[in-house]
Amino acid sequence: LVCLSIMMKSTNQQCNSFQSVVGIFLHSANTLETVRKFLLSLGISIFMTTINQAVSSLSTKADKNITLGKTIQALFVYDNLDIDLKQSVPTVKNNNKTMVHLTTGTMLPLHPTTLPEHLNCSQELWEKYKPRQRLSIPLMKLIKLHTNTPDSEGLRNHDHFNCWKFLFNLVHYGLEYFCKFKSKLGQAEVYKAVPVMKTKQVPNRTLDVAPSMPTQNAEAIETFLAQVALRNPTEIPGVMGVGNQIVLISGDLLTGKRIRSLLAS
Repeated sequence: LVCLSIMMKSTNQQCNSFQSVVGIFLHSANTLETVRKFLLSLGISIFMTTINQAVSSLSTKADKNITLGKTIQALFVYDNLDIDLKQSVPTVKNNNKTMVHLTTGTMLPLHPTTLPEHLNCSQELWEKYKPRQRLSIPLMKLIKLHTNTPDSEGLRNHDHFNCWKFLFNLVHYGLEYFCKFKSKLGQAEVYKAVPVMKTKQVPNRTLDVAPSMPTQNAEAIETFLAQVALRNPTEIPGVMGVGNQIVLISGDLLTGKRIRSLLAS
Protein backbone atom coordinates (compact mmCIF):
# COMPACT_ATOMS: atom_id res chain seq x y z
CA LEU A 1 0.00 0.00 0.00
CA VAL A 2 2.87 2.40 0.80
CA CYS A 3 4.51 1.66 -2.58
CA LEU A 4 1.19 2.21 -4.35
CA SER A 5 0.76 5.53 -2.53
CA ILE A 6 4.23 6.72 -3.54
CA MET A 7 3.70 5.77 -7.19
CA MET A 8 0.29 7.45 -7.35
CA LYS A 9 1.57 10.66 -5.79
CA SER A 10 4.48 10.77 -8.24
CA THR A 11 2.04 10.51 -11.19
CA ASN A 12 -0.83 12.49 -9.71
CA GLN A 13 -1.87 14.15 -12.98
CA GLN A 14 -2.35 10.78 -14.65
CA CYS A 15 -4.54 9.43 -11.82
CA ASN A 16 -7.31 12.01 -11.71
CA SER A 17 -9.86 9.76 -13.40
CA PHE A 18 -9.07 6.85 -11.09
CA GLN A 19 -9.18 9.05 -8.00
CA SER A 20 -12.52 10.51 -9.09
CA VAL A 21 -14.05 7.06 -9.56
CA VAL A 22 -12.82 6.01 -6.12
CA GLY A 23 -14.23 9.19 -4.59
CA ILE A 24 -17.66 8.69 -6.15
CA PHE A 25 -17.64 5.05 -5.04
CA LEU A 26 -16.83 6.06 -1.46
CA HIS A 27 -19.75 8.49 -1.52
CA SER A 28 -22.17 5.88 -2.91
CA ALA A 29 -21.07 3.37 -0.25
CA ASN A 30 -21.52 5.91 2.60
CA THR A 31 -17.90 5.43 3.63
CA LEU A 32 -16.83 7.00 6.92
CA GLU A 33 -15.26 10.44 6.70
CA THR A 34 -12.10 9.23 8.45
CA VAL A 35 -11.62 6.57 5.77
CA ARG A 36 -12.11 9.15 3.01
CA LYS A 37 -9.51 11.44 4.57
CA PHE A 38 -7.08 8.54 4.90
CA LEU A 39 -7.46 7.57 1.23
CA LEU A 40 -7.14 11.25 0.30
CA SER A 41 -3.82 11.48 2.14
CA LEU A 42 -2.59 8.47 0.17
CA GLY A 43 -3.56 10.13 -3.10
CA ILE A 44 -6.11 7.44 -3.93
CA SER A 45 -9.20 9.61 -3.58
CA ILE A 46 -10.17 13.26 -4.13
CA PHE A 47 -11.28 16.02 -1.76
CA MET A 48 -14.73 15.64 -0.23
CA THR A 49 -15.78 19.03 -1.59
CA THR A 50 -14.88 17.83 -5.07
CA ILE A 51 -16.90 14.65 -4.51
CA ASN A 52 -19.95 16.69 -3.48
CA GLN A 53 -19.60 18.92 -6.55
CA ALA A 54 -19.37 15.86 -8.80
CA VAL A 55 -22.48 14.33 -7.21
CA SER A 56 -24.39 17.59 -7.66
CA SER A 57 -23.34 17.75 -11.31
CA LEU A 58 -24.39 14.15 -11.92
CA SER A 59 -27.72 14.81 -10.20
CA THR A 60 -28.38 17.79 -12.48
CA LYS A 61 -27.63 15.69 -15.56
CA ALA A 62 -29.88 12.92 -14.23
CA ASP A 63 -32.74 15.42 -13.89
CA LYS A 64 -32.25 16.47 -17.51
CA ASN A 65 -32.30 12.82 -18.58
CA ILE A 66 -35.56 12.25 -16.71
CA THR A 67 -37.04 15.30 -18.42
CA LEU A 68 -36.09 13.89 -21.82
CA GLY A 69 -37.73 10.56 -21.02
CA LYS A 70 -40.90 12.24 -19.75
CA THR A 71 -41.40 14.00 -23.08
CA ILE A 72 -41.42 10.57 -24.80
CA GLN A 73 -39.41 12.31 -27.54
CA ALA A 74 -36.80 9.57 -27.38
CA LEU A 75 -36.14 6.08 -28.66
CA PHE A 76 -35.58 3.55 -25.88
CA VAL A 77 -32.97 0.96 -26.89
CA TYR A 78 -31.96 -2.05 -24.84
CA ASP A 79 -30.06 -5.29 -25.28
CA ASN A 80 -28.62 -8.11 -23.23
CA LEU A 81 -25.11 -8.00 -21.77
CA ASP A 82 -23.33 -11.17 -20.70
CA ILE A 83 -20.20 -10.84 -18.55
CA ASP A 84 -17.96 -13.72 -17.55
CA LEU A 85 -16.58 -12.85 -14.10
CA LYS A 86 -13.80 -15.39 -13.86
CA GLN A 87 -12.29 -15.94 -10.43
CA SER A 88 -8.56 -16.07 -9.89
CA VAL A 89 -9.06 -18.91 -7.40
CA PRO A 90 -12.01 -21.15 -8.42
CA THR A 91 -14.15 -22.51 -5.62
CA VAL A 92 -16.48 -25.48 -5.56
CA LYS A 93 -19.46 -23.31 -4.61
CA ASN A 94 -19.23 -20.79 -7.46
CA ASN A 95 -17.35 -22.84 -10.02
CA ASN A 96 -20.22 -22.85 -12.53
CA LYS A 97 -21.69 -19.39 -11.77
CA THR A 98 -19.20 -16.98 -13.32
CA MET A 99 -21.54 -15.74 -16.08
CA VAL A 100 -23.68 -12.70 -15.25
CA HIS A 101 -26.65 -11.79 -17.45
CA LEU A 102 -27.65 -8.11 -17.48
CA THR A 103 -29.69 -5.70 -19.58
CA THR A 104 -28.25 -2.40 -20.78
CA GLY A 105 -30.34 0.46 -22.11
CA THR A 106 -30.01 3.94 -23.54
CA MET A 107 -32.23 6.74 -24.83
CA LEU A 108 -31.75 8.37 -28.23
CA PRO A 109 -33.50 11.74 -28.68
CA LEU A 110 -35.77 11.76 -31.72
CA HIS A 111 -35.22 14.08 -34.67
CA PRO A 112 -36.25 17.68 -33.86
CA THR A 113 -38.85 17.53 -36.62
CA THR A 114 -40.72 14.83 -34.67
CA LEU A 115 -43.66 16.46 -32.90
CA PRO A 116 -45.81 15.07 -30.05
CA GLU A 117 -48.81 14.84 -32.37
CA HIS A 118 -46.83 12.47 -34.59
CA LEU A 119 -46.75 9.98 -31.70
CA ASN A 120 -50.39 10.48 -30.69
CA CYS A 121 -51.69 7.27 -32.26
CA SER A 122 -51.65 4.55 -29.60
CA GLN A 123 -55.37 3.77 -29.82
CA GLU A 124 -55.25 3.53 -33.60
CA LEU A 125 -52.32 1.10 -33.45
CA TRP A 126 -54.09 -1.12 -30.92
CA GLU A 127 -57.21 -1.18 -33.10
CA LYS A 128 -55.19 -2.31 -36.11
CA TYR A 129 -52.97 -4.73 -34.20
CA LYS A 130 -53.92 -8.34 -34.81
CA PRO A 131 -51.95 -10.81 -32.68
CA ARG A 132 -50.85 -14.13 -34.13
CA GLN A 133 -51.65 -12.96 -37.65
CA ARG A 134 -48.79 -13.17 -40.11
CA LEU A 135 -48.96 -10.27 -42.53
CA SER A 136 -47.91 -10.89 -46.11
CA ILE A 137 -47.28 -7.71 -48.09
CA PRO A 138 -46.17 -8.16 -51.72
CA LEU A 139 -42.86 -6.53 -52.56
CA MET A 140 -44.36 -4.61 -55.46
CA LYS A 141 -46.80 -2.94 -53.08
CA LEU A 142 -43.88 -1.58 -51.07
CA ILE A 143 -42.28 -0.22 -54.22
CA LYS A 144 -45.46 1.65 -55.08
CA LEU A 145 -45.55 3.51 -51.76
CA HIS A 146 -43.54 6.36 -53.29
CA THR A 147 -44.53 6.44 -56.91
CA ASN A 148 -42.97 8.87 -59.36
CA THR A 149 -43.25 9.55 -63.08
CA PRO A 150 -40.75 7.72 -65.32
CA ASP A 151 -38.28 9.90 -67.23
CA SER A 152 -37.73 9.90 -70.98
CA GLU A 153 -35.83 6.61 -70.71
CA GLY A 154 -38.62 4.97 -68.71
CA LEU A 155 -36.59 4.93 -65.47
CA ARG A 156 -37.92 5.83 -62.05
CA ASN A 157 -35.96 7.04 -59.00
CA HIS A 158 -35.17 3.57 -57.71
CA ASP A 159 -34.10 2.53 -61.22
CA HIS A 160 -31.58 5.38 -61.31
CA PHE A 161 -30.17 4.31 -57.96
CA ASN A 162 -29.90 0.68 -59.05
CA CYS A 163 -28.01 1.78 -62.17
CA TRP A 164 -25.64 3.92 -60.13
CA LYS A 165 -25.07 1.10 -57.63
CA PHE A 166 -24.29 -1.32 -60.44
CA LEU A 167 -21.72 1.09 -61.89
CA PHE A 168 -20.29 1.71 -58.42
CA ASN A 169 -19.69 -2.00 -57.86
CA LEU A 170 -18.26 -2.32 -61.36
CA VAL A 171 -15.61 0.40 -60.99
CA HIS A 172 -14.70 -0.54 -57.41
CA TYR A 173 -14.85 -4.33 -57.48
CA GLY A 174 -14.89 -5.23 -61.16
CA LEU A 175 -12.09 -5.76 -63.64
CA GLU A 176 -9.10 -3.43 -63.49
CA TYR A 177 -10.14 -1.90 -66.83
CA PHE A 178 -13.18 -0.21 -65.25
CA CYS A 179 -11.15 1.51 -62.50
CA LYS A 180 -10.29 4.39 -64.84
CA PHE A 181 -13.96 5.43 -64.87
CA LYS A 182 -14.08 5.91 -61.09
CA SER A 183 -13.61 9.68 -61.33
CA LYS A 184 -16.57 9.96 -63.72
CA LEU A 185 -18.99 7.99 -61.55
CA GLY A 186 -20.08 10.84 -59.28
CA GLN A 187 -22.53 10.49 -56.41
CA ALA A 188 -25.95 8.90 -56.33
CA GLU A 189 -28.84 11.28 -56.91
CA VAL A 190 -30.31 12.54 -53.65
CA TYR A 191 -34.05 11.97 -53.27
CA LYS A 192 -35.89 13.34 -50.24
CA ALA A 193 -32.82 13.14 -48.02
CA VAL A 194 -33.24 13.45 -44.26
CA PRO A 195 -30.93 16.21 -42.95
CA VAL A 196 -27.97 14.81 -41.05
CA MET A 197 -27.99 15.96 -37.45
CA LYS A 198 -25.71 15.06 -34.58
CA THR A 199 -27.47 13.10 -31.89
CA LYS A 200 -26.53 11.95 -28.43
CA GLN A 201 -27.38 9.04 -26.24
CA VAL A 202 -28.51 9.11 -22.65
CA PRO A 203 -27.59 5.85 -20.89
CA ASN A 204 -30.04 4.16 -18.57
CA ARG A 205 -29.18 2.26 -15.44
CA THR A 206 -28.14 -1.32 -16.15
CA LEU A 207 -30.63 -3.92 -14.95
CA ASP A 208 -29.93 -7.19 -13.21
CA VAL A 209 -32.33 -8.90 -15.60
CA ALA A 210 -31.63 -11.37 -18.40
CA PRO A 211 -34.06 -10.54 -21.26
CA SER A 212 -34.27 -14.12 -22.48
CA MET A 213 -38.00 -14.59 -21.86
CA PRO A 214 -41.04 -12.46 -22.78
CA THR A 215 -41.83 -11.74 -19.12
CA GLN A 216 -38.25 -10.60 -18.50
CA ASN A 217 -38.48 -8.26 -21.49
CA ALA A 218 -41.65 -6.80 -20.01
CA GLU A 219 -39.85 -6.27 -16.70
CA ALA A 220 -36.92 -4.57 -18.48
CA ILE A 221 -39.20 -2.22 -20.44
CA GLU A 222 -41.24 -1.35 -17.36
CA THR A 223 -38.09 -0.64 -15.33
CA PHE A 224 -36.49 1.53 -18.03
CA LEU A 225 -39.68 3.59 -18.28
CA ALA A 226 -39.83 3.86 -14.50
CA GLN A 227 -36.31 5.33 -14.51
CA VAL A 228 -37.71 8.37 -16.33
CA ALA A 229 -40.83 8.46 -14.13
CA LEU A 230 -43.15 6.95 -16.74
CA ARG A 231 -45.52 4.61 -14.93
CA ASN A 232 -49.16 3.66 -14.76
CA PRO A 233 -50.97 6.56 -13.02
CA THR A 234 -53.81 4.24 -11.99
CA GLU A 235 -51.37 2.19 -9.90
CA ILE A 236 -49.12 4.99 -8.62
CA PRO A 237 -50.90 8.32 -8.06
CA GLY A 238 -49.00 11.44 -9.08
CA VAL A 239 -46.82 9.86 -11.76
CA MET A 240 -47.03 10.63 -15.45
CA GLY A 241 -48.60 8.19 -17.90
CA VAL A 242 -48.09 7.99 -21.65
CA GLY A 243 -51.76 8.55 -22.49
CA ASN A 244 -52.41 8.08 -26.20
CA GLN A 245 -48.73 8.59 -27.02
CA ILE A 246 -46.66 5.71 -28.34
CA VAL A 247 -43.25 4.86 -26.90
CA LEU A 248 -40.63 3.81 -29.45
CA ILE A 249 -38.54 0.85 -28.29
CA SER A 250 -35.76 -0.83 -30.25
CA GLY A 251 -33.73 -4.00 -29.83
CA ASP A 252 -32.43 -6.96 -31.80
CA LEU A 253 -34.53 -9.50 -33.71
CA LEU A 254 -35.04 -11.71 -30.66
CA THR A 255 -36.28 -8.70 -28.70
CA GLY A 256 -39.02 -8.06 -31.24
CA LYS A 257 -39.98 -11.73 -31.26
CA ARG A 258 -40.30 -11.88 -27.48
CA ILE A 259 -42.30 -8.67 -27.30
CA ARG A 260 -44.71 -9.96 -29.95
CA SER A 261 -45.03 -13.19 -28.00
CA LEU A 262 -45.78 -11.17 -24.87
CA LEU A 263 -48.48 -9.13 -26.62
CA ALA A 264 -50.09 -12.26 -28.03
CA SER A 265 -50.23 -14.01 -24.64
